[in-house]
Amino acid sequence: MGYIDCDTHVWETDQTWTYLRPEEEQYRPAVAEVPTPSGVPFRFWLVQDQRVMRNDGISPHLTEAQRALFPDGTKGLSDVGARLTEMDKLGVDVQILFPSLWLNVGVHDPVIEVALKRSHNRWMADVTRPTGGRLRWMINVPTGDVHAACEELEFGAEHGAAGVFLLGEVNGRHVGHPSLFPLYEKAEELGLIVGFHVGVSSTDVLHRYPGGQKAWEIIAPCTYAFYSLLVNAVPARFPTLKWGFFEAGAGWVPWMLQEAARLGPTGSRSDRDWRGEVDVLEENNMYVACQTDDDLPYLISRIGSENVVCGSDWGHIDIGSDPAALRMVAARTDLDEAVRTQIVDTNARTLFGIDEAFRPTDSVGEVRNGP
Repeated sequence: MGYIDCDTHVWETDQTWTYLRPEEEQYRPAVAEVPTPSGVPFRFWLVQDQRVMRNDGISPHLTEAQRALFPDGTKGLSDVGARLTEMDKLGVDVQILFPSLWLNVGVHDPVIEVALKRSHNRWMADVTRPTGGRLRWMINVPTGDVHAACEELEFGAEHGAAGVFLLGEVNGRHVGHPSLFPLYEKAEELGLIVGFHVGVSSTDVLHRYPGGQKAWEIIAPCTYAFYSLLVNAVPARFPTLKWGFFEAGAGWVPWMLQEAARLGPTGSRSDRDWRGEVDVLEENNMYVACQTDDDLPYLISRIGSENVVCGSDWGHIDIGSDPAALRMVAARTDLDEAVRTQIVDTNARTLFGIDEAFRPTDSVGEVRNGP
């Protein structure tokens, strides 16, 4: 059995912006460096008036042990072969790639947003092409221009993309807003999933709060997206479209189901008993990525096991990161083997349309034993 890692990351590099058109070069993100006592500077991307950490190289806030988790060239994909080797060591057949910079930036000028995200998508298409489907990427869509966004979906569907990357709030709109329906319709037509990742499209929030407060501000929009889709009955409008929720853990799902059930059609209190509604995720084609310390036996008793997947956050080191997360879940003793297999493998193949026979790690020997 190989694993499907539903949440990994790339760090943007200078190469990311080499696909800008000549007239768009003025929008290329600049780089700023801030000295540190260690001699290794903090490096930032400057996107319009926003400052976002750049970590494709050596990062002064990481320990040597943490740096060793990600060999040179693996985070920014300058050495794709090295990344595949790391996947082989973990027994991962496929990684789904999310961006890094775009987790914390909101570009409000649609012209600039289109230029930067178009360049990002073409970079992803080129660097993942030689991997034979082992690295599948999420499309960055310029949500300020829905027509351009749909063009990006068409490009992504033709160049190895797995789905559409969104944050839980889109340009100040909740994700159940009708203005996003053309995007969802196009994704459904092309067989792409819509994946909501933790993050917030405002560096004001990112730099305003320290520690745990900042963490919650980043996680909350993902849970809000789940709620917004349910209470606005959006999945019913797109019956074959699949939805994923990544890096927020899964323990919040029963709470959101409870809150959605409490809401009546006029906004008043409903008397529905959410505890009997165990098939909500399956009925709405919704999948949620668990983390290694989630109370999975309880969660599965509430929502079933068919719609829980797993992501490691590979490439990042933060509160949602466990580079060997899939091996850790596969080794848990509080779940039946069949359920563990669903979470680390088969459910994600269903979500992303990955063939059951696609198992490249089988050819590199038995590397998956133990947590």
